[in-house]
Amino acid sequence: MFKRFKVRLRTTRRLLANLPSDPKAIIHAVRKSRASVGLDTDEEAVKSEAEELLQSMPPEATQLVFLRDGKGIYLRERNVKGLLKEVAKVLGKRTYFEYIRHGMYVEEDRIYLKRDGKHVEKPDGTEARGISVVTMRGPRSALKEAEYLEPPVEIEFTLEIIPYVLRRMGGAEGLREMLEIGGKIGLCGDRSLGMGRFEVVEFRELR
Repeated sequence: MFKRFKVRLRTTRRLLANLPSDPKAIIHAVRKSRASVGLDTDEEAVKSEAEELLQSMPPEATQLVFLRDGKGIYLRERNVKGLLKEVAKVLGKRTYFEYIRHGMYVEEDRIYLKRDGKHVEKPDGTEARGISVVTMRGPRSALKEAEYLEPPVEIEFTLEIIPYVLRRMGGAEGLREMLEIGGKIGLCGDRSLGMGRFEVVEFRELR
C-alpha cells in the first residue's frame, strides 16, 4: 500500500533548538504545531502532548531545548512534515498540504540525531543572543538562549507515502527535490538566519 524511502540528511550549519521549556509557552507551541499538520487542537489533546514533551526535557532546561530520552536527542515526524509543507508553500503547491498531512508518514516515532554513527546524547552548548520584543509597554530587549548542535549531525528516517500521493507530487524525483529545497530552508530554530541547513546524503526506495 505504501512506498517506503530511506532518507539520511546531514547538517551543514548549526542546528538550534526551538522548543520552549516554559510550560505556558510550550502549550502555545504545541497548539500551533498540531494545527500546522492537521491534528486536533482541543484542550485535552494539547495538554496531554505538552505534558509528554515536558517529561522529555532536561531538568535544567534553558529557554529553548531539544527533546531527549535515555538514547539521546531526537526530532519527531512533525519536524519532517512541517518542513515539507513549508517547501510546498515556497513552490506554490498548496494542494500538497493535504497530501503531506494525510498521505505520508515517518515510520520512526523518534528520529534520533547521530554523529559518527552514535546517538547524540547532549547538545554541544547553549547560544545566547539579544533580541527585540514588543510588549504592552512598547519595544523591549530580551535574551534568547537555545541549545545547539554543531555540524555534521545526521538525521535518518524512513518515509512512507501512498503511491497516488507520490505520483501527484512528482514521483520519487519530485520528493527528493523537495527534501533538497528543504535543505536550504533548514530545520529547527533560527532558520531565517541560515541555521539548521542540511544536505541529502541518502535517498532510496526500500523494496
